This record gives sequence, C-alpha cells and structure tokens, in this order.
Amino acid sequence: MPEETLFLDIFGCCASHAELCGGLNGAKVRSVTVSREERSMDVEASFARPPSSGELTLLENCLAEEYGLREVRIRADLPPGEKPAEKKRDDKKNKPAQSKALLGKMPKNAARSEIRDLTAESGTVLITGVVFEADSRKIAKNNAAVLSFSITDYTGSIRVSKYLRTDDDRTILDKIRVGDRLSVRGNVVFNRYDGDIAIEPSAITLEPPLVREDDAPGEKRVELHLHTRYSALDALTDPEAAVKTAARWGHKAIAVTDHGVAQAFPDFWHAGDRQGIKIIYGLEGYYVNDVDDMPALFGETDLPWTRISSALISRLRAWIPRATASPRSERSGSWTAGSRGPSRPLWTRRCPFLRMWCSSRESRITMCSARPPRPRR
Repeated sequence: MPEETLFLDIFGCCASHAELCGGLNGAKVRSVTVSREERSMDVEASFARPPSSGELTLLENCLAEEYGLREVRIRADLPPGEKPAEKKRDDKKNKPAQSKALLGKMPKNAARSEIRDLTAESGTVLITGVVFEADSRKIAKNNAAVLSFSITDYTGSIRVSKYLRTDDDRTILDKIRVGDRLSVRGNVVFNRYDGDIAIEPSAITLEPPLVREDDAPGEKRVELHLHTRYSALDALTDPEAAVKTAARWGHKAIAVTDHGVAQAFPDFWHAGDRQGIKIIYGLEGYYVNDVDDMPALFGETDLPWTRISSALISRLRAWIPRATASPRSERSGSWTAGSRGPSRPLWTRRCPFLRMWCSSRESRITMCSARPPRPRR
C-alpha cells in the first residue's frame, strides 16, 4: 500500500475549504503526478466521504490557481475499509426524456412544418414550439370550454384553438402553461374570432425542454461581460441561474459586470460556492470629467462670475464653433466675456435651443432645451 500524507500538509492553500468532502483534515494523498509539458497535475486522494463533483471542481480550481497550472485532476478514493455504496438504478436519468401525450394520439415519424410556411391551404400539419400565451376559458352558459394558446417556433407564431363540448376531456385546460414546449398536430383553419389562421388540434404532446450545451472541444471560455437583473433596464438574468449554466458547461469561472452596482455580488458568491467555480467581481463604472478645462457643473456656487466665465466660454467654444469668436449685434444676442458677465441671454444660430441666464447678483447657470425669448431692441 503506498504511503499516505495528509492532504492539507501538502496543499495548505486549500485550508480555506477545510469543510469540504467531510473535512479535509482527515483527507489523505496517495500520489501526485505533475506534467511540465502539459502544465497539469493528477492527484489521487481519499476523503472522509465521497466528494461531489462541485467540491472536486472547487479544489481543482484552487490548486490550479495556486500553482499556475492549466488543469488539475483529483481522483477520489474511498477511505480504507469502506465499501462502495451500491449504485441505485438510475435508468430514468440516463434515458432521454420522453414526450407526454396531452390530447389524442400523435403519429410516429410524421413530417414537421415550420409555422412561417403555414397557410390556409396547408391542411393537416405538425408543428413544435414554445407556448408564450395561454388563455383557455370555460363557458358557463352551455357548460363548454375553449382550449386556446399561442405557440412559436421562432420562425413564426400561430394560435391553437379547440372548442370542447360537455362530454370532452377538459383536464387539458390546466396542463398547458406558458413556457411549455409542445408538439401540435391539427388542421389549419380560418378563425373568425381572431380574423387569422389557427390550428384546430387533434393531438398535443408535451416535449422535453431544449437545454443549450457548450460542446466546443478544448479549453472552455470564460464569460467576462455579464449583466444581471440588477442592471436596470438592461438585463433580466438571474445570478444563480447564470452560475449554474456556466458550471454545467464546464466553465471554471464567470464574471459579473453590472451597471455601476454591486448588489449581485452576494448572490454570485453563494452560487459560486455551491457550484464550485470562481467568481470574477466587477462592474461598469461611470467616468465624470473633473480634471481638465471641460468639467461637469452641477448646482450652485458662491464664486464670482469672473472665475467661471473663462472656463464656460472655452467650453462653449468647444461645443459650438465660432459661438463667441467675434461680437455681434444686440439683435443677434451674442456677447463677449466681460468682468461682470452678460446681462442678456445668449444663443447662436448654430445652436438655437441653448439658453443661458447670467445674473450679476448670483452666479447661477441654467441650461434648458427651450427656444430663447426675443432679444430686446
């Protein structure tokens, strides 16, 4: 039996994760193999309890970052004398998800059509799509009901509608929800209530949802620009869902860069700890120029106008060419910088919606998007 060494005696950098795998204090390392050419390391170790894939990923990332390696692989063995647990039959997990019949009987190997190709003359068709609106209703007057929902395959959208009589099965009304992926077979008819074509279904099956995977070979990418629901009016991404997706795709890290806020940091920290991937914390900041001669001015000031006029005039010259290049007549409303500032409004032909009022008693600057008044004669 090879000689064993305590895990934390060799890899002290993992002490911050001592609670993983039943406690790293009792974990032991049997062998370590390092490849300089591939910059990788293989570790064979035994733990107090069988580790999860997320725990192993967290330890592997910690070691890779500590030693500057591209890849670290940890093979976990059971403690001496412990028998491996019998694997439960998990045939359902290994088998692909099956369709579930909701209405009628779906024929096998039927040709599917795209919604964008459907017309009033299409006849009987079979489509597959996602439900984005469900408004089925019951009619109390004659004890009937209407099955009604809208479905899209991202090439087009169409309404699915069926009148259910008293003796028809109505349990389907509560089985179809927004977000379900369905296969619908039926006749394309003209719906006089909607004024458009619709499908009158004869068979409906619930399909397993499509899960996007990262099947790219080689080293996985790292997302460095991600907005979440904390970026107002810009994204709706859930932080935990984003981290779960990155872990499922085999990514070792993910970054968050919300607009000027850090509210998503706690959610990312907890999700990254559970999924065993590294979180890169960041944000998109806002730059305000307060250094050179074109600063951003807000509010009021007690400084005399002579201290402000020179910077303001240079700013106007940069914004509006020839705005104050030469004095103009009183009728045109232009002025030149003076010791006490102007006593009448300023505007130019190049920028007719700029208005600035300057008072000799208080230095207050207001810019608004309104047409200036007519100058005094």
